[in-house]
Amino acid sequence: MCLAISRLIVRGILEDFPRIKLVSSHGGGGICEVIGRLDYAYELQDEAFFLGSYAPMRIKHPPSHYLKKMYLDTVTYNPPAVRMVLDWVGPDHVIYGSDAPPLTSLKPRAIKLINDLDLPAAERGR
Repeated sequence: MCLAISRLIVRGILEDFPRIKLVSSHGGGGICEVIGRLDYAYELQDEAFFLGSYAPMRIKHPPSHYLKKMYLDTVTYNPPAVRMVLDWVGPDHVIYGSDAPPLTSLKPRAIKLINDLDLPAAERGR
């Protein structure tokens, strides 16, 4: 998931289709953990050849700019991971998820994870 999102971003898909709405499961599959590194490679440009080429450069902004346009769900079962998702994309771009159905037994745990985050009331309703 992380690799797919990274490629969508650095290959300019979100630049070419600025109104597209993309939703990713599992909190983006770890993209929030590596987006800083993608931004760093973008900042360094040619100096960052060892991180992988962005050639041809198809984006006009750092990768995190495009990540913030995406919607990520909360199916991580890890409060720090959900907090990181919230910090990167904001509460307006986070979608509740639970893997239910088919695993309805996971729904209470997914709800508890959200409740345990102690989000401000203004963020809860978004």
